[in-house]
Amino acid sequence: MDEELFENLPEPNDQDVERINPWRRPIIFTAWGIFLTTVVFRFLYLDKLLPAVGLLLMYLGLRPLRGENGGFKAAYWCSVGRLALELVALPIGVTPFYSAEAGYWLTVPAVLLQSGQLVALRAGLAGVFDRAGTERRLGSVNWLLVSTLVMAAGAILQLGNLGVFGIVFIILYIINVVAVARLPRALGDAGCVMRNSPVRLSDSAMAAATLGTLAVVTMCAWIGGLALSVPEARTFEPRNVISAPEGLPAEIWAILSDEDAALFEKAENIRYDRTADNENGGIEGMHLCTVSAQLPGAEILVLQYFSFDEGGPIFGDGFFLSEGNRL
Repeated sequence: MDEELFENLPEPNDQDVERINPWRRPIIFTAWGIFLTTVVFRFLYLDKLLPAVGLLLMYLGLRPLRGENGGFKAAYWCSVGRLALELVALPIGVTPFYSAEAGYWLTVPAVLLQSGQLVALRAGLAGVFDRAGTERRLGSVNWLLVSTLVMAAGAILQLGNLGVFGIVFIILYIINVVAVARLPRALGDAGCVMRNSPVRLSDSAMAAATLGTLAVVTMCAWIGGLALSVPEARTFEPRNVISAPEGLPAEIWAILSDEDAALFEKAENIRYDRTADNENGGIEGMHLCTVSAQLPGAEILVLQYFSFDEGGPIFGDGFFLSEGNRL
């Protein structure tokens, strides 16, 4: 009776089989994570938001696979490391402490972790195909690994825009990411049974906790950065008014480094210009000050800074010192 019941059941269609495939969710999450952390959209702050979402997707995708084999476990811990690095890099990026040099040193471990994660992912998938005794279908993963290593080298060497070649490269990258997203069908057809690792928090709870933490930390860093970026007005006392070169304001002579002061000590024809009120975007009490001088050897020296009626010179983005331009 039971055998007749099962014999009369309709054959499941491909869509139903695909939907219940246990490999589908982890692999698709991982593929989307690879895409969002590699292809950058530089508008509406998507270059900041989408990589964070991509890192989270890779973490959620690899989390149930970490008990499958050593490759998946290594890829999972790489995703943990990349999330932790993002928790540091994103807040720093919205503070005054961020610079091109800081961005470079944050990029190096990021691309190394990304490359290592793909190596581990390939090893994990290879192990699953081998366990099932079927042919490895890793062409797309191999291409992504090679292309990621190429992009990692370009990022570390700080290569610029590659033009048409870059566009073709991105298109090929997207095609292979889609191919990775289709691997669950191949794994299911090969009869690969997934060894699902237990988790304590659901994907939705983990996503909310991770993104919420990242948002709070970044917001606090941004607010703190705003406070730090506002300079405190203070009165400057000149180091030695008597030795200040003629024509150089005492307020700037007071805070120049010894090296910069030495340049003005040997300069001639020092000229000082200061804008009047409301000539700098209507900001009351702020003036753009320019000091120019002639150095030996027909060279000129130019120094620019902002000065306020209350307080001393303001540096930062408003400070510019140029030396060595030929007349």
